[in-house]
Amino acid sequence: MVIDKNLFILLNLPFTLPALFPKFVSGRRVYPTPDGNLPSITSVLGSLPRFKTGIDNWRQRIGKQAADFESKRCLNRGTQYHKICELHLSNKIIPDNFDALPMKLFNNTKEQLGKINLIHGLEKSLWSKELGVAGTADCIGNFSNTLSIIDFKTSTRLKQKSWITKYFLQECAYSLMYKERTGIDITNLVTILAIEDGSTQVFIENRDDWIDELHDCLNEAGTLMPRCTTRTVI
Repeated sequence: MVIDKNLFILLNLPFTLPALFPKFVSGRRVYPTPDGNLPSITSVLGSLPRFKTGIDNWRQRIGKQAADFESKRCLNRGTQYHKICELHLSNKIIPDNFDALPMKLFNNTKEQLGKINLIHGLEKSLWSKELGVAGTADCIGNFSNTLSIIDFKTSTRLKQKSWITKYFLQECAYSLMYKERTGIDITNLVTILAIEDGSTQVFIENRDDWIDELHDCLNEAGTLMPRCTTRTVI
């Protein structure tokens, strides 16, 4: 087991957000919320041709069997890495039952995780009636002393910023959901990317640079409320 001496501060905020438990409806991930069943922001973005085409081409290029194997491997890697990060940031002991790769990725990114504190929530359920979507934010808290939406990702290789637009849009949506739920406006988006070669990438974005494209995506998907216009979501 891993015992870390660093203690993170998890804030006791004056409001409570209900935990949401997603389910699959007609093959789509849906969150039952107080405002009805809302699709997952991840599923909505992933279904759009602008993002889906690249995945489809990749699957065709390497073949269905290889693509299914790699997708399952990456999903398992990411799921375990997220759980390790959650335990670490919750000041809990990390047991020995995790695979070697996600533990390696965690250890490689501990320096960046150490920049997180004053945590509002981990694996926080969020939704927006205005955007028509829901989701689960990995971490909401300070990163290098700036309140941020923080996302943990894993990757087989280094990424170029132009390849991960979907990450920034997802984080943008979480920011807007959090403001709609709590009134707290967070404009700093942080992506911590753990790479299998041992390197770490950190992308820091301004939420307002991504609102237009997020609205465009949600309009295309048909979830955005008609009165919801650029930069006036909340």
